[in-house]
Amino acid sequence: MTGASTQSPIKPGMLVRLRRRLWRVEGFDGKVLTATPVDDFGASPQDFILDLEDVKPGTMPDPTLNELGRIPLQRLFLQAARLDALHGTAPFLAIQRTAVIPVEYQLVPLVMAMQQDPVRLLIADTTGLGKTVEAGLIMCELIARSRARSILVITPANLREQWREQMRDLFYLGFDIISSDTRKRLERLIPPGADPWTFFERLIVSIDYAKDIKVRNEILKRKWDLVVVDEAHNACAPHNFTGRKADMERYQFLEQLAQKASKHLLLLTATPHNGYTDSFSSLLQMLSPSIVRGSGPELAPIREKAIYHVCQRTRKDVAAWFKEANLPNPFPDREPAGSTEVGVELHKEYLKSLEKLDAIMKMVGLHARGHKDVNAVEWLRLHLFRRALSSPEALRVSLENRINNLRSEFRELVTEVNSETLFNAVLDKGGTDAESEEDVDRHADLIFFSVEKKIQLKDFQELLAELKKFSAAKDRKLATLRDKVIPELMARASDVTPARIILFTRFKDTLTYLEKDLSKSTDYQVFTLHGDLSEAVRDKVFEQFAQSKAAVLIATDVISEGLNLQSTSAMVVHYDIPWNPNRLEQRVGRVDRFGQQAPIVYVRTIYCRDTTDEDVMALLVRKLETIREDQGFCPPFFVSEQTVLDRLVRRSKKRREPAGPSLFDDVTPEDEEFFGNAKLIAADGFYGQSHVRIRDVSERLREAHAKFGSPEQVQQFIRSSLGYFGSTLQPQPDGTLRILIPNPRLRIPGVGEQTKAVMTPEEKTKHPDAIVLDVGHPLIRRLIAVVREHTFQDTNEGARTAAYHVKGASKSMLIGQGLLRATAKTSPPTLLEEIVVFGISVGIDGEHPLQKAEVVEMLESEPSPQVVDRAIALEDLQALFQSPVFQQTRESAKEAAKQELFAYRHDRKTELLEVSEDTTWLEGFDDIEEVGFDLHTLTLIMPEAR
Repeated sequence: MTGASTQSPIKPGMLVRLRRRLWRVEGFDGKVLTATPVDDFGASPQDFILDLEDVKPGTMPDPTLNELGRIPLQRLFLQAARLDALHGTAPFLAIQRTAVIPVEYQLVPLVMAMQQDPVRLLIADTTGLGKTVEAGLIMCELIARSRARSILVITPANLREQWREQMRDLFYLGFDIISSDTRKRLERLIPPGADPWTFFERLIVSIDYAKDIKVRNEILKRKWDLVVVDEAHNACAPHNFTGRKADMERYQFLEQLAQKASKHLLLLTATPHNGYTDSFSSLLQMLSPSIVRGSGPELAPIREKAIYHVCQRTRKDVAAWFKEANLPNPFPDREPAGSTEVGVELHKEYLKSLEKLDAIMKMVGLHARGHKDVNAVEWLRLHLFRRALSSPEALRVSLENRINNLRSEFRELVTEVNSETLFNAVLDKGGTDAESEEDVDRHADLIFFSVEKKIQLKDFQELLAELKKFSAAKDRKLATLRDKVIPELMARASDVTPARIILFTRFKDTLTYLEKDLSKSTDYQVFTLHGDLSEAVRDKVFEQFAQSKAAVLIATDVISEGLNLQSTSAMVVHYDIPWNPNRLEQRVGRVDRFGQQAPIVYVRTIYCRDTTDEDVMALLVRKLETIREDQGFCPPFFVSEQTVLDRLVRRSKKRREPAGPSLFDDVTPEDEEFFGNAKLIAADGFYGQSHVRIRDVSERLREAHAKFGSPEQVQQFIRSSLGYFGSTLQPQPDGTLRILIPNPRLRIPGVGEQTKAVMTPEEKTKHPDAIVLDVGHPLIRRLIAVVREHTFQDTNEGARTAAYHVKGASKSMLIGQGLLRATAKTSPPTLLEEIVVFGISVGIDGEHPLQKAEVVEMLESEPSPQVVDRAIALEDLQALFQSPVFQQTRESAKEAAKQELFAYRHDRKTELLEVSEDTTWLEGFDDIEEVGFDLHTLTLIMPEAR
């Protein structure tokens, strides 16, 4: 078997001898052999170039028959073998190896993914349903089935760290972030001349770094096994396939990646439809050109085909799912929209400052009329007024930035008009590899128009002087928050509703301003979170906030996406209003999501009356709430972003007229666009539509538990195994466990001799510094490896052979347990494994095969305390093992397992033929070939001596 050959006998699942070790073949492409060492359980697969290796067939020896091992260890080993096997008749392989306990509805995308090859899915569940968990489960399943190794996650820049954390903490998958800042560090870790895009198997990259032409070409050189795109709506085609340069670059990059450089593709977004059918359909086209019709502006979905590639559900859909299953609705309620609004009348002195700001901007506008971008002045005005309505401090910082820029004697220090910067600042579109939202705001502050600098400088200095005289004691918005909103929410706290409020602000300057004032309170603690904090500091803040009795967490929108805080808080306050409605819903979605224990989520939106705040409430916030109630989902910009700005500009101009805006100003043709687009989104979407039924998912989950063990059985295995090897679990007053790990064989990097632990992911949210003791955690993977290694020792310390008495047994029985290794003749071949259990009984009437149910029943019986006579037991064990009846039963059990594999795969193939668009991947799906069998253990069960 040395060197490559066209008729190579190497097949996945077979055992081979290579470099003086026994290996299991994971895959073989004719040149490169991928294998895992059998004597190093838990080791990662390694690649070998066949021409350079001496590869020979290998077999695992049967258990030795001259030693008896320990029954407790043998039972632990058999459970470990169940957890490690690639069960050929298990619908899911990865669930037990993650730190998540998915609910049935979260398995629907996984079921859909297992019906495809390649997997091409749009997961478009609304905020709070767990899209990251759904994508992670698919990712782990593809890895477990050897269908994916190289993985690229593409995400907005501000979500890169969160993705790395969640993949690490929930799925035990290590990812490297590659960016302009980290690339040099990654290159130092690889051989000289190597390419990080091809060297590292799992990478996370921001969409804006990836779309750069040079970086794009590097990414496209590799064919990725799996690409995951978060917030995929950012990369859909602009309406009519024309738009801003950055938007077109994102779309063109992702289109090329989808078509040329990715096998499996997952697109994640809660808002896939921006109100334009062609833009929405461009995402579907990336999944498969065959599920859309037309081209360009006429692009549209073919619904009967696309339904198999889209999972899109609202909370109403999932609630109906739970009702069908006779389960309680797992989501909290919200208060009526009207009770969540808190209007504030600004102090007259502050209103005068805003009037002066308005006059300054009017002067700037008059002098800049000839500018090529006529909207830029109004956008700058809106930016400064947003800052002013957030807090006097935010406006003060902006004025100081402008004054310092105007004082500059050097032209290159003055920022020329950049409408893209203003556009991003006003519509909350900041945050890339190169700049944060704070950077975007700072650049917007410095925008310079060709207006007499001395006049601007004088006016802004006078306004700043006035503003410095305005004390926080006169800030009615701050007073309303401190004296009304916070006390009212704290009064609603209960045993299930913690007295912990998350207070969002768009601007870091406002955060600092609020912290200074609110920290004076002795009724609650105050914590802050913003984008400048490191991951370690942020985790510490979260932990302190989660453990506090009463607290306010003041945060910028750095935590408005991706984080799950439903176990920590049920109260959200918007201190200022995002002009991107998607951002508003994402903020609330941190706590208003599956797993929230509080019956009601409390939201308060503070706004300044008779200002642009009121315009935004009418234009966006209230309409958004109406659509959410009517349709069950929150659309993104359900009108064009330009429409939003145009209307705000028009309203702000009206507000400056003597008569001001009237009631009828709210009734415009644009209202038809608002609600018309929302209806179009619902009509084009796939909300609540799925060919996957709840009972199908529930049945698959039961099948998985039957193969691997239920969560309770797995936890018992973990506790027993840790105890067997000398570790102790000590309950702590805070509900956690303290693990003591004196055995050096269980030591792994990152886990000390004494470690805080919890048993479930839900408990982890309350104790971020604890580890979750589940099968996927490296400590437990190491524990499983130690159990298996210990079992295979050829002494009585091992456990491949064992004997014990059972009270009430009338005959002696020899039970064997092993692993059948087989392949399905797909392209490439699919590795399948199945646990095989068989046995015979011996009595005065001779030897007879046992039925599988009899074997299982005897294995579950408790050993009696009667001491086993070692010599007699070994003599009986040797005789029964060599019995022709036992060997025939062994062969029959292997054939039965093979037939069970065929029946399962044949039934699955029949199902898949009905739902699969391309059925070529199903060729050979149920053509099963045995490649080996490993006899793991022999167990002699004897009647009690009389």
